[in-house]
Amino acid sequence: MPRSVNAVASRARRKKILKQTKGNYGARRNVWTVAKNTYEKGLQYSYRDRKAKKRNFRSLWIQRINAAARIEGMSYSQLMGGLKKAYVDIDRKALAYLAVEHPEAFKAVVQTAKDGLAGKVTKVEASAKAEKKAPAKAKKEEASKPAAKKAPAKAKAEDAEKKPAAKKAPAKKPAAKKAAPKAEKEEPKAEKE
Repeated sequence: MPRSVNAVASRARRKKILKQTKGNYGARRNVWTVAKNTYEKGLQYSYRDRKAKKRNFRSLWIQRINAAARIEGMSYSQLMGGLKKAYVDIDRKALAYLAVEHPEAFKAVVQTAKDGLAGKVTKVEASAKAEKKAPAKAKKEEASKPAAKKAPAKAKAEDAEKKPAAKKAPAKKPAAKKAAPKAEKEEPKAEKE
């Protein structure tokens, strides 16, 4: 009996990896064992660098924020501390974008941070500003709260009025439907006779 090696699948598996190593130098692109090692190492690098990319971008954003903050007379740590005290929740990516693309808006953010450091902003003021920005959400929440907080006596009275109406629902129509199918069943028997 001839030896079965399944060469089709083996060749397909090798071609798939050799296709991925295309563009490497020398034997790393076309010698199977070397190319396989290159491919596997590349996967390891890509996994590691997906994590490193996040760190690198955060570092870049911090550098941009720090440079823009120092132009305004603050350090990065003072700016972030002031924003925290002013109850401003904005991420570094957005801050860096403002610093580079919209310097006027960044100046306003820096002024808010300075107010936070000076103790001019309280949590109540910050929440009031947030409510002004989202009045529609606040109105929806207020509309739903009174409906849920009914007085117990009124709620019981309304429930008592609803219950008798619910008891009147059963009718005699289902009995009529049951009678009709029996009549139909009797007719086919008559036809067979």
